[in-house]
Amino acid sequence: METLSFGERLTRCLCGEEVDRIPFGATFGWGCWPETLERWRRETGRDDLNPAQELHFEPGYAMPELYCDIFPKFESKIIEEDEEFVVVRTESGVTQRRFRHSENMPEFLEYPVKTEDDWQQLKEERLQIDQPGRAAQDWDIFRARLKETGEGVRVGMLPC
Repeated sequence: METLSFGERLTRCLCGEEVDRIPFGATFGWGCWPETLERWRRETGRDDLNPAQELHFEPGYAMPELYCDIFPKFESKIIEEDEEFVVVRTESGVTQRRFRHSENMPEFLEYPVKTEDDWQQLKEERLQIDQPGRAAQDWDIFRARLKETGEGVRVGMLPC
């Protein structure tokens, strides 16, 4: 079998068709906490260490400029802070408590939807697919890029 591009390999694999090899690392992306990467670089003595490259992951996805989350975004703002924590409302409208000096998982304190009325309002104001600015992609340029590179395409990001 001929060597496939990542996009061809991924599409064939997901459709249960024959592939030249199983795509490796073809998930929603791979990354690590900044503190972890900093430690690995320090321990290996390699400032340019790229774990995904070291593990021979596939190159990644082409992602269109399409905003799939709540849009327009909520205003992000700091609600409270002390030496250890910062409580913020995110662009998704979620109130979180985060460690000030770490990228660990935040504590989720409150969500923008608490009632049926909240849900209806959010749907009407921030979940419309045709909202101006939601899709900023020049689709002709994007298609040309895909034809040239053979990349796989991913639409959306976690958790959307």
